[in-house]
Amino acid sequence: MPLKLNNERTPGKNTRLMHDGIPMASHLLRTLAEVEEIDEVVVYCSDESIAEMVERDGATFLRRSATLDTAQTTSNDILSAFTAAVDADLYILAHATSPFLSTASVRAGITGVVSGGYDSALTVRPTRDFYWSDGRPLNYDPRRIPRTQDLPPMFIETSGYFMFRREVFTESGRRVGDRALLVTVDEIEAVDIDEEVDFAVANALLAHGLVRRSFPRRAGGEKGDARIRALVMDVDGTLTDGRITFGTAGTETKAFNVKDGFGIAQLLPRIGIVPVILTARRSDVVIRRAAELGIERVYQGVADKAKHLEELATDLDILLKQIAYVGDDLNDLEAMSVCGLTACPADAVDTVKRQVDVVLSRPGGQGAVREFIEMLSERA
Repeated sequence: MPLKLNNERTPGKNTRLMHDGIPMASHLLRTLAEVEEIDEVVVYCSDESIAEMVERDGATFLRRSATLDTAQTTSNDILSAFTAAVDADLYILAHATSPFLSTASVRAGITGVVSGGYDSALTVRPTRDFYWSDGRPLNYDPRRIPRTQDLPPMFIETSGYFMFRREVFTESGRRVGDRALLVTVDEIEAVDIDEEVDFAVANALLAHGLVRRSFPRRAGGEKGDARIRALVMDVDGTLTDGRITFGTAGTETKAFNVKDGFGIAQLLPRIGIVPVILTARRSDVVIRRAAELGIERVYQGVADKAKHLEELATDLDILLKQIAYVGDDLNDLEAMSVCGLTACPADAVDTVKRQVDVVLSRPGGQGAVREFIEMLSERA
């Protein structure tokens, strides 16, 4: 993935946080890291300040010359330098400006090229529209105007990826060969972020939960959610909206979400995941809610959550990487760092959003935990 930070049209766009708190480039990096067929994901950039982010997303940072950052630099200039520095049979030129590209689309291209039937592949968006050029219609007779659905499809290149065998570029200087596979993507996958209005559109898609996101694969090469056996949940701000109400008699009340409850009580048992509550506070309300949902492992007043997770893993006879954790605040970060998969509600603090694997589309106490459980169910 070529990356530069001094973009002319939208400076800093590649590392700008999107609606879900994740840097734009991280979206595609995490998708590519999830594709087992890819041996290595490399970010080609002149600025080492992003190396930590890149490595956290399971990729390798490779520094390029700053001479490749000018407005006059072409994609072929970058490809020439990269293919000279990195030897591979198959290259995938992916662009950070396509954050919603799916693993399925990437695998489709790889399958087609590796099979030998194609020498290259690229993502395209099919369209059935009326096109004009030089004052004349290109694809229809204005005397017999067809229905748009009856027009033959035309295909627009998207910025998702260009995939090619090494010899395609080294012998012809092209990123698309003579036998190219067109991998069609939908409107959401085709989103390309170049201008401010593109950010607004992409963030709206995220805000409305219209983007399907993959779990990232850890830098060590294993999928983050591989064989998750326990789901550890924080309470305040995660299972609830974070508000605590005290009555005149000193009684404490919290509001829980019934959709979260159904996911915990009904969905988790179906996929063999043990629900666990882990919170720094103590509350009788939590004990009552846990009993209603059949949560047997409830740990309250825990200051060192990371240490407690080690004890939990030993007790359940599982590995720490088999624990998924959902929380919303700074006191969850250390515990998250030892787990195999982490998530936070949409209204979690920004620091947590930058560290977790998945930023959920729903706020705490409003179905965020249910959303995470459904993600786990889909991957079980």
